[in-house]
Amino acid sequence: MIKVGTVCTKTAGRENGNICIILENIDDIFVIVAGPSVRKKRCNVKHLSQLPRELIVSKGASRADASKLLADAGLVEESEESAPKKKTDAKTPAKKPVKKAEKKKDSKKAVSKKTVPAKK
Repeated sequence: MIKVGTVCTKTAGRENGNICIILENIDDIFVIVAGPSVRKKRCNVKHLSQLPRELIVSKGASRADASKLLADAGLVEESEESAPKKKTDAKTPAKKPVKKAEKKKDSKKAVSKKTVPAKK
């Protein structure tokens, strides 16, 4: 079992090669990890490579706390420290109103009535 506060690198998945820290042990197989470029989530211990460094982590620490701990320890660079930002409601250019197509006015055609012969 890996100790809480152990610094690791991810060895599998889309976050492969990124530094993270163990925030919580779930069981012998899974832990909760987080880091500057690693989302806080459950991770299999087999997908982590331990580094010879441990940090003191408070219980219930967030991703921002983990990022700050790693930055203070000098394990991540400044550019790596910033997490991807979520889209915000930035001012977007106003959309131009779409003109609706006008209905064509049909000219009334002269409808000729056929005369039906009277029945005898």
